[in-house]
Amino acid sequence: SQRVRPAASGLHSDLTYARAEAIKRNAQVQVMRDAAAWSSGWSVRFGGTALRSRSSLHAVASTGSPDGSITYNPDDRVEFLAATSFNFSAEAGGVSMRCVVVTPSGRPALLIDSNRNGNCQDG
Repeated sequence: SQRVRPAASGLHSDLTYARAEAIKRNAQVQVMRDAAAWSSGWSVRFGGTALRSRSSLHAVASTGSPDGSITYNPDDRVEFLAATSFNFSAEAGGVSMRCVVVTPSGRPALLIDSNRNGNCQDG
């Protein structure tokens, strides 16, 4: 499916944007999911204001982070202590999974499960 790549790229882009906004505004900025799963969409928020939002991802499944939000602090770090991963795959299968990993330093990375073994970390 051509929807997996833009879904993962969109989250990667929005996490990078939220990190930059937290530094620029010298305040916390959150990326929050819209419903029970990240595939339902998300928004980048400062206070009560949505700075950016993504709508529901059709025919894309997401697994990974159970947290409903990621908060960037003004020092460009996130509030959790372990790396967090978001995995995007086609509901119909047959497409390499894409993963967005956020390290405790706050930097997001976009990885591809090229060998299709369900693990983006080993290629």
